[in-house]
Amino acid sequence: ETEPDLTGLVGLSEQEQLAQVLSFSREADRREWEYRTRGIKVVSEPSEGEAGCLNIYLVVGNQQLSRRFWSDNTLQDVYNWAATHEHVFELLGSNDIQLVDCNKYPPLVLGEKPVERSKTLEVLGLWPSGRLSVEPLGKVPEAPLPPSSLHDP
Repeated sequence: ETEPDLTGLVGLSEQEQLAQVLSFSREADRREWEYRTRGIKVVSEPSEGEAGCLNIYLVVGNQQLSRRFWSDNTLQDVYNWAATHEHVFELLGSNDIQLVDCNKYPPLVLGEKPVERSKTLEVLGLWPSGRLSVEPLGKVPEAPLPPSSLHDP
């Protein structure tokens, strides 16, 4: 891998230099992400309305992505899809990710152990649909307060 040519920074303001260096860093991050995701296999998506398929809703920052999977696809299949998605890269860069089950309280990181990633989506309770959040690996999931009827007399 070649180092960026920094000779073009001479004569630029400090702010312009910073912007240029950040651009070099982002380009290197993109090359690393493309290299890491090149061999990842993403399973084919079932047609809408097919029997035995489910929807996974992936929360990435303030965006929600969705995709259909077969109920017997594995959690690793969802990890593969998320890791290769352009929007996930734009938000988190080439860093490793974790998927958090937002259907559970408190939210639960799925697939921390490799054996968990081989479980089917149905076994994990993601059928007929699941809502997962993509977060940087190691981040402790935030647990918003659950709805409560205690406030109503």
